[in-house]
Amino acid sequence: MRERVATADFVKCVCIILMVLFHLACVEDAYPYAKAVVYTFHMPVFLFLSGFFANMVKPAAAFGRYILWIFIPYAVMESAYTGMSAVLPVRDPVESLSPVLILHNVFLRPIGPYWYLHTLIVALLTCYLCSVACRRLPTVLFLIVFSLCLVLLSYVGLLSTGNALYFRDIQKIAN
Repeated sequence: MRERVATADFVKCVCIILMVLFHLACVEDAYPYAKAVVYTFHMPVFLFLSGFFANMVKPAAAFGRYILWIFIPYAVMESAYTGMSAVLPVRDPVESLSPVLILHNVFLRPIGPYWYLHTLIVALLTCYLCSVACRRLPTVLFLIVFSLCLVLLSYVGLLSTGNALYFRDIQKIAN
């Protein structure tokens, strides 16, 4: 197990505080310009750090368990958010709740604040599959293939292009 990097933890802490602060309606509405500035970097920083610290040399079973540790809480929270959006007053309410809509939101297009976990899961899976399939490619070709996969996933709507390209397997670049 690798040691924690204090600077990265500090940066993540600052980004989490900014995320929580600007998700409060009173702050969000009172400081729209500050929100726009913060939103230009706080989630890309999370994605960059996630790619930087991702371990793509795990065996498939260990990597699968890692993804499940993220996916299960994400699926529960996204399902609950979708259900609550059908009955509570939210900015973008769900008009008709159904199991198909819940599955759509969990697997394809999350509606709640958990989109980051969905993006992280898709980016991690893509990076892992590219790492396994392109293990023998030079780094530059791997980055091209990986980037094209992320762009393709963005094109079909599984990822946001603006966020997906921040996720990188930096360890592949370093080796």
